[in-house]
Amino acid sequence: MLIDKPNKKTVILSALFVLLFATSLFIYKDYGIAWDEPQQRELGLRTYNYLFHGDDSLLEFKDRHYGVAFELPLVFIEKSLDIEDSRSIYLMRHLVSHLFFIIGVIFFFLILLKQFGNYRLALAGALFLLLSPVIFAHSFFNSKDIPFMVMFVISQFTLLQAVRSRPVGFILHGVITGLLMNIRIMGVIMVALTFLFILLKYLQDKDLKRLLGSSLIFLFSAVIILFVTWPYLWTDPAGHFREAFTVMRQFNWDDPVLYFGQMIPAKEVPWHYIPGWIGITTPLLYLLLAVIGFIMLVGVVIRNPVSFIKTDQQSGHLLFLLAFLGPVLAVVILKSVLYDGWRQMFFIYPSLLYMAIYGLDRILIKINRFPLLKYALAGIILIQLAWALDIMIRIHPFQQVYFNILVSHKDDHIRQRFEMDYWGTSYKQALEHILMHDDSDTIRVTAANKPGRINHNIISIEAGRHRIEYVNTVDKADYFITNYRWHPEDYPYGKPW
Repeated sequence: MLIDKPNKKTVILSALFVLLFATSLFIYKDYGIAWDEPQQRELGLRTYNYLFHGDDSLLEFKDRHYGVAFELPLVFIEKSLDIEDSRSIYLMRHLVSHLFFIIGVIFFFLILLKQFGNYRLALAGALFLLLSPVIFAHSFFNSKDIPFMVMFVISQFTLLQAVRSRPVGFILHGVITGLLMNIRIMGVIMVALTFLFILLKYLQDKDLKRLLGSSLIFLFSAVIILFVTWPYLWTDPAGHFREAFTVMRQFNWDDPVLYFGQMIPAKEVPWHYIPGWIGITTPLLYLLLAVIGFIMLVGVVIRNPVSFIKTDQQSGHLLFLLAFLGPVLAVVILKSVLYDGWRQMFFIYPSLLYMAIYGLDRILIKINRFPLLKYALAGIILIQLAWALDIMIRIHPFQQVYFNILVSHKDDHIRQRFEMDYWGTSYKQALEHILMHDDSDTIRVTAANKPGRINHNIISIEAGRHRIEYVNTVDKADYFITNYRWHPEDYPYGKPW
């Protein structure tokens, strides 16, 4: 049998992702434990015990409304590898989470390649996603929002494929959508998008039989997979799903958020909260190209809406426009509870970058007759990517506190106006620094909030984890550690270290 030699592009792409995997193995140990990680793991453990030991405590667990499509596999890995030490457990979680993110980058590349038919554009878009500092850091310790973002990208890919190969392709798309809704109930957005695109295909082909067949196949697959993979639904599928949807639609979170220097209750954030956070934490060139692409795409929709039912490529453009614009408008209109920056909306970020590539593609078409302009634009993009990589290396492992040049970086300007390390992963480095420089047998520490204690679990035994003793008041402590959450001011506790 003759086997074709892989082409140069395939070799380069394969080498890139091998490099990404290798890099992951070098840096995944550097990230601390995020505020919600123990609760997420507990959800996975209770579900595991419900499945295999008949433990009904899951049904009363306060976080039972979260799905387990990502958390339960993490527990399966933990149990199958017999991982018992807390540090090893969280390191495994961080590595698996990041590798899943890399899978998302691959699928985003495949989407762009299919939609634009241009290897360089697809590679640029994948690098935009990979070299987004905030997203990159969260890919290690955020097992809520990053897996949802990745699965949303995969569901966009399967929808595009299903539209082109219906109705069989809707079986796989239904499976992916079911898992998407399991990870976060907001995945119902994909159900709405899918029915819209099935309708567009009917308008294009005027095939009512396929319209109904595709709809039923998709819905049946999605519902079955959602039910099978979410044990919490088993005792009362409709009731528990409705309960989870209601809880997540208006999440009961009453604490304030620090936004442009003001402490604002989470239920009263202004309409521009999400656009504002995206605007100040996204590399500037990505943002500029996305704005250009968004304006151009909306312009086409307004001028010639019928064009979006004529070709699969045009329908795909519309998918990503709606996948970005729809959720943003929904949270503004419904006044959804938002906090912790824009992490709950990370899933729209690939769609934002899709519009950046759309804008870049349109620009390249317009300057096609001017080679010097094309080379100049390519140079600007390479400089932006190199700069993003450089800053990610320089602030490692705290890429989650990246802000672009739209915000002043002078002195403590950012800390006094925005929540930075709100999930407290930097406590890991604080504890390691103390252990490295203080050789006392017992070191008494008090922390400003929960992550200051839970990051003790990721400190290595060799580093002296056992020497840390937590106390409840500052007067009994040798060290006070903080991440400044809800406290942009300095503390009056002696000499800062």
